[in-house]
Amino acid sequence: AFDMTQKPPKPSEHPKQVVILMRHGDRTPVREKFGELDLSHLAPKWRSLLPTEAEQAELDSVRVEREEGTGSNSYASFVGEGHLGQLTSLGFDQCRRAGQQLKARYPEARIRAFSTDFPRTIHTASCVLLGFGASEPPAVSVAAPERQTLLPNYDGRCRRYA
Repeated sequence: AFDMTQKPPKPSEHPKQVVILMRHGDRTPVREKFGELDLSHLAPKWRSLLPTEAEQAELDSVRVEREEGTGSNSYASFVGEGHLGQLTSLGFDQCRRAGQQLKARYPEARIRAFSTDFPRTIHTASCVLLGFGASEPPAVSVAAPERQTLLPNYDGRCRRYA
């Protein structure tokens, strides 16, 4: 998540564009079993870390625009099911604060958000937009798998890179 302890470079007076790449905020594990290690008994704890109903309602208020297209997500095994691989309340707060910091740093800026097609990354982008505090947050844009550039070989077509 956004590291607010590091001092950012001094901004120019009138930047034309600022690009910020972020990973998702704090999340639950993407699976309950790691080889021989079975952590499924921790599922109730992980569920308790998920966003509250109020936080989830805020996330749901941000529009998501998915581009039409073909292809599949070659990273599907990292998505997680149910409570697995989801943004936590801590992650929600981390990303909202990142949006607030961006707004403080660039108060006149317009903001756009792009995400891979994972619930946790879409929610991360949504939280940043919510923290930025635009009167009407823009949509989170999700590219079609064959045009995804935020993760390499997203659709798995390149066998050499797979």
